[in-house]
Amino acid sequence: MPYIGIDFGTSNSVVANFQFGQAEVLPNHEGHKWTPSIVTLRRDGTLAFGQEAKENFDESRSIRSIKRILGTPERVPFAGHSLRTEQIAVMLFSLLKKDAELHLGESFHKAVVTIPANSKGLARHATKLCAGAAGLQVLTLINEPTAAAICYGLNADEDQTVLVYDFGGGTLDVTVLRIHHGVFEEIASKGVGKLGGDDIDLALAQVVAERFQRKTGYDIMNSPYRQQFMLAVEKAKIELSDAPVAVARKAELVPERHLSLEEEIERSELEKVIMPLVIKSGTAIDEALKLRGLRPREIDRILLVGGTSKIPLIRRFVAEKLAGKQPEPFDKVDPMTCVAQGAAIVSAILQGAPGLDNYAYSVKLEHSLCANPIDQRTNRVFLDPIIKRGAAIPCSYSKTYYPVADPAEKVVISVYEGDVYDDPDNAENVKLAEITWKFDPPRPQKDGALDVAFEYGDDGILTVEIKDPHASQKKRYTIQQSSDDQLTVNQVIKLKQINEELVQRTKEFENTPEYRDALEVLKKTEQDVIPRLDRIEDREELQALCKEVRQAMGSGDRKKMEDAAATLN
Repeated sequence: MPYIGIDFGTSNSVVANFQFGQAEVLPNHEGHKWTPSIVTLRRDGTLAFGQEAKENFDESRSIRSIKRILGTPERVPFAGHSLRTEQIAVMLFSLLKKDAELHLGESFHKAVVTIPANSKGLARHATKLCAGAAGLQVLTLINEPTAAAICYGLNADEDQTVLVYDFGGGTLDVTVLRIHHGVFEEIASKGVGKLGGDDIDLALAQVVAERFQRKTGYDIMNSPYRQQFMLAVEKAKIELSDAPVAVARKAELVPERHLSLEEEIERSELEKVIMPLVIKSGTAIDEALKLRGLRPREIDRILLVGGTSKIPLIRRFVAEKLAGKQPEPFDKVDPMTCVAQGAAIVSAILQGAPGLDNYAYSVKLEHSLCANPIDQRTNRVFLDPIIKRGAAIPCSYSKTYYPVADPAEKVVISVYEGDVYDDPDNAENVKLAEITWKFDPPRPQKDGALDVAFEYGDDGILTVEIKDPHASQKKRYTIQQSSDDQLTVNQVIKLKQINEELVQRTKEFENTPEYRDALEVLKKTEQDVIPRLDRIEDREELQALCKEVRQAMGSGDRKKMEDAAATLN
């Protein structure tokens, strides 16, 4: 029986399975341990995922990093369409499940899924819904730092304070864990927005691109071959974690000019280039410690997570920031996959797998679940925690509330997730639902008591039961996202059907004479005209126009495409 853990990452996603007493990463259909969280529309109108999508990344035809805005009403442009982030997430979860089942040779339906430490209600709920639409029952959502700590083998019975430094492809997060009596409590978390391995790749690529342009006169960063160049630089960067020198190499990078990439990069050069970014990451360490009034020497263990943390400079920098304490070694842990592996261990624990006597773990509520009554003494609305943060899951608690009006026609009960009790509108709180209970006929305040019970299951679903003792009535509500801009399970499932329409419309657009004419003009300019220009300014001007044409072709806007191609022609 598979015990599956899934790290649904901003840049890369990983699936692991617990078997034979350990958590093992399940390679995808391409044989890789991780799958880029990217979707690209191929020229034939079909969809590519993972590494293929990354290698053929095109801003006008690709989507990445959707996890950052999952659970919000924000939509993303994709090949001339406006899509929900949940649609892309469902497709990615489906791919991860399919690849894992292919490797295992059997199907599965249960998994533990990881989320960022600062993930709030709607993002958490959207993650669960999208996984569910892909055929997965989410046993629980576990925060990424906790999953990493479990994979590192930290003894949950030993009281300790742990700092998790997670430098992934798209994000930088620092979390302080307090481990006590089998409970992993995240007491502080800080991140640096828009800072990740992608930024390091770009900083290094710009240096290598300048060298390449000095030698060849070709501006690779503003060309159709930018992505292939970026992949070569990224590969060299990864090699520099284990070697003092690496080569960014790509034969026939610019085929029409017979230009190949062969640039040597020293580790010391990489460190010089990325030092400002590394220093910037240190602000998250300082702020996380400050939140709890901790000093560096009070940290007992340091865990490095994320592929970027493999860079030797990172290890040295973090140690210096934390009073010289050395982070845990990578001899038994891969920082790229440890989050998924920790989730797989939790999956096994929750399903009663054998061989886990050394692991102590219990699921606790990360944020309080509250109603928002009015304080009749001050007439102020506040959050009243019905289930408090840290409660063992599953759990059920209830409280009694009375209407404010006398007589009362109805009572409105808003359900919140959050811990800032005196300010319901604080950004740290998330409104999950609003329930209206009507009195017909209107009822005196003294007879309007309502018993409100919150039940939170180990599947992560919140159920609210309201009892009206005076009328001997009760009703149960399963909390879904409440507004029209938010998603229900049925809506997510329907989104999967949109892909067929998307593919069909794209094929029809690319078969139009206007599209073929624009493509011909673009190819002629890039392959025949630009390489023959001597002045850099002329090349840059045409390259900018080519970029506009490509974006217009990818947008699906026929008039915009015709105008851009006419300008180029």
